Amino acid sequence: MKLKRLERVLGKMDTMGLEQMVVTDAISILYLTDIWVDSEKRCCL
Repeated sequence: MKLKRLERVLGKMDTMGLEQMVVTDAISILYLTDIWVDSEKRCCL
């Protein structure tokens, strides 16, 4: 995980008064976590 990036985002969220956010864009998830998420794949049980 990219801790410095996450800390910067959390700091901006705090400034804006936000407690939560939903990240759904694959590039944004990659930016924050360094993990590629393939949005075309679905998990089936």
